[in-house]
Amino acid sequence: MGTYLERLPEHIREHISAVVETSGMPDNEETRESLAKCWLEKKRIFEENIRKFGMEEVDSFVHDDTRGA
Repeated sequence: MGTYLERLPEHIREHISAVVETSGMPDNEETRESLAKCWLEKKRIFEENIRKFGMEEVDSFVHDDTRGA
């Protein structure tokens, strides 16, 4: 397993494998590593925006929560 993929939780690795199987991309470690790298970058940007905009990360919320989602 490569550098980026091994940094991801198992359920995310499984998701990436499912994406590869249905995407038409080459089914190999290079593709999985590329997607893992993109996922980590997306996560970094998301977490940066949480801080930047003063958002609160929660596990769940009710549909009428005034804080929005």
